Amino acid sequence: MIDAQGLVKSAALVTRLAHGIKHGMDWSTAREPLASLFYNRKHHIAKQQHAVERTRELFAKSLGYDKPQSQGDYAIAKHFLHCQQAVSDPYAVFLHATTRDDKHWPEANWRELIGLVGNTGLRIKLPWGAPHEEARAKRLAEGFDYVDVLPRMSLEEVARVLAGAKFVVSVDTGLSHLTAALDRPNITLYGPTDPGLIGGYGKNQMACCSPEQNLANLDATSVFGKIH
Repeated sequence: MIDAQGLVKSAALVTRLAHGIKHGMDWSTAREPLASLFYNRKHHIAKQQHAVERTRELFAKSLGYDKPQSQGDYAIAKHFLHCQQAVSDPYAVFLHATTRDDKHWPEANWRELIGLVGNTGLRIKLPWGAPHEEARAKRLAEGFDYVDVLPRMSLEEVARVLAGAKFVVSVDTGLSHLTAALDRPNITLYGPTDPGLIGGYGKNQMACCSPEQNLANLDATSVFGKIH
């Protein structure tokens, strides 16, 4: 058993239910040091690296192989590209929804960016997952005939939409990591979070960090400049 979470609750749960040798991070590198007390084998995994690389290193040490030096590959992009249907109009996807208020980009900034992208000839698709996110998507789309508010979709359906996008602009949200896994060009807007440790991991990923870690200070023109 390998516990990659490094939390007391994950370590306590799996040690009660799992059989065999239990691997995890040591006291100095687990997210919660007490979690290391539940493991039979404790591994030192340097903290100052991306979360994905920490997990890769932990698995390599636990299973006894050398961690590959190449960048990790999620190996799902080809599947979704293979399943793509022909799309007549090229499009971008804007991922505007996230759970934390301080990770939201102001709606006025989104609308300004939508206006700037309109000159490129691309359509823009806005997915959503909850009713208040649908309401926001409709507000963002109002007055722009090239913006599509998508219907409610499953995660797999959203993945298919992302896989066909020319590029994606996203706030720091789970779907931005899915975009990275699909190898789609993605500009992720960061406020209070550190993209160096938990940002999008994969090909064609760009972090756009806001001044003073406040997304209200990130203007649409700066984001549009990164699209070009």
